[in-house]
Amino acid sequence: MERASSSSDSSSSMASSSDQSLSINSDQTSPFVTSSMLSRTSSSSSSAVGDYIGTESCFDILSADEGNDVVSVASEPVKSRFRYGGRRREEREARAAAAREFPPPIPLLAQTGNLLPHMPWVLKRVVTSDGRLILREEKVRHHEYFRANRSNGRLTLHLVPLDDDMEEIVLEPKDAVDWSYRGEGAVNLVLAYTGSSPSFLGKMMRIQKMPKDGNENGDKSENGLTTHEKLIWGDVKDLVSCKNKEIEEYLFVKHVMRPLLGRKHVNPGIRLLVAKEFLESVEKIITSQRPSWRADAATVDTNRSSVLLMDDLTLFAHGHVEDKPCLSVEIKPKCGFLPSSSFIAEENVIKKSITRFEMHQVLKLRENEISEISEYDPLDLFSGSKERILEAIKALYTTPQNNFRVFLNGSLVFGGLGGGICKTTSKVELAFEHILKDIIKTDDGLRADRFIELVAETVYTSGVLDQLLDVQKLDRYNIEGAIHVYYDFIDQPCKVCRELNQFSSMHSIPMDEKVNILKEFLISATAKDCSVMISFRSTEAGLSKSSSHSNLHLETTKQEFEYKVHFIDLDMRPLKKMEVYYELDKKIMNTYLEMLKKKGTQPQCL
Repeated sequence: MERASSSSDSSSSMASSSDQSLSINSDQTSPFVTSSMLSRTSSSSSSAVGDYIGTESCFDILSADEGNDVVSVASEPVKSRFRYGGRRREEREARAAAAREFPPPIPLLAQTGNLLPHMPWVLKRVVTSDGRLILREEKVRHHEYFRANRSNGRLTLHLVPLDDDMEEIVLEPKDAVDWSYRGEGAVNLVLAYTGSSPSFLGKMMRIQKMPKDGNENGDKSENGLTTHEKLIWGDVKDLVSCKNKEIEEYLFVKHVMRPLLGRKHVNPGIRLLVAKEFLESVEKIITSQRPSWRADAATVDTNRSSVLLMDDLTLFAHGHVEDKPCLSVEIKPKCGFLPSSSFIAEENVIKKSITRFEMHQVLKLRENEISEISEYDPLDLFSGSKERILEAIKALYTTPQNNFRVFLNGSLVFGGLGGGICKTTSKVELAFEHILKDIIKTDDGLRADRFIELVAETVYTSGVLDQLLDVQKLDRYNIEGAIHVYYDFIDQPCKVCRELNQFSSMHSIPMDEKVNILKEFLISATAKDCSVMISFRSTEAGLSKSSSHSNLHLETTKQEFEYKVHFIDLDMRPLKKMEVYYELDKKIMNTYLEMLKKKGTQPQCL
């Protein structure tokens, strides 16, 4: 049999040798076997393997029902020469006449862990130009491996699955110098590639963090999900059956958020194997680059065996130099609607008229997380009105905080790392004007204004926030209603009912509806806290328009731009955070109502 690594010439020569391969002329019936017989596969494997037939057993092909597919041979010597499944034709015909129990299909025997069945060797159909069918033997990729870890005098071997969404490259300590700190959130660090390897140009890496207090609460089972979370995500089989905690986030983005927000705008990435020493080297290199308050709170989780490799969305076309300059904007839109749930308490009715963002700003100011309250209104950004969207972008530019950042060719040029900056000073604006000089073609002092127009026009034209808003609105009951469902679901007395000294009707709904409420609330929570990344490049400087990207005309500068829009930071929210959400909501409401009371302002009732 021919190996996959053999040349095309050897493939042709193999086809001519009856001892090495099986050839079928498409213009006439073969004296040995029909093409229909070879093309049949079991229903469980045909969709997965396509032209690969190595997952079929000989009994699958030559079952009793398929005996008529075998064409009469032309001569006795030929009949005695060719065998199917190690039996002569006469033996097969005798077997077909008798009832028998088939052995398990080979795909089941080859199944490993939570992976789809795979064979170590498969046969691939190759049809030549002259109509011959060649069966080529190919070795499949390995799918599991052992990772050794020595600690406290013990050697532990961990079985690590390697699926089709994982690169077979393993990063070593020497590779750490090629990755630089880009930013981070509550759960992950983001690094950008600065080396020269073609495999990683234009890529980013997400690495999970480990809190320094070691606090990882929750009834985690072996696959990382709690028992209750398995019930919530039961319809996402890949997520529930996954036995590797590291790939939960990847599977959640791939199977839950991408279908909701659109494949074009969500890139789940691929997993990349890393050595423990690589992560330790990364920790040493980036510690000085991180905001001190972030570094004090968490470190790189060096116990991970893989990281997430993603396209660097601040670049076009895989980061090649000839594609510069690329201007990218990262926006955290926040919640774009006012809740109308009947489960909102009467004293909190102001939620129905004031955005969560505005009320949260008051709490952040009190706790010194910000120095100035932003004028940004998420309702403007999600309004679908050009004028209101423009006002929203202006407000974000004026007080960026951690909600608005700008990158040039992958490097941060506006906004801050970690907590961001609260106010755009004249000095900052002057520096930004200079950065825009080669991108926005207009008079000095007007480039920032034209840039804001470009962002607003893109948000309006793309319409992606309409999709995001629909997902956010999956939260139909507000946390004040969903929290009751949560306590029922985890089979605990409702602390909220006890606190309020009253029984909520949410406890009376069927359990399957409670599961759906919690699932939709958690999906909505992800959508409310994600970011939108918009990247631009001018098509004037010899750059042809790409069919894979959208185009925009900026009338005030008479320029044409290509742009792309992606959603990022789509992490799955743990079920245990329901209580955290409720407590934070109470804190926000109490702080805001106290502020109104001091001002002598009465909450507006609807």
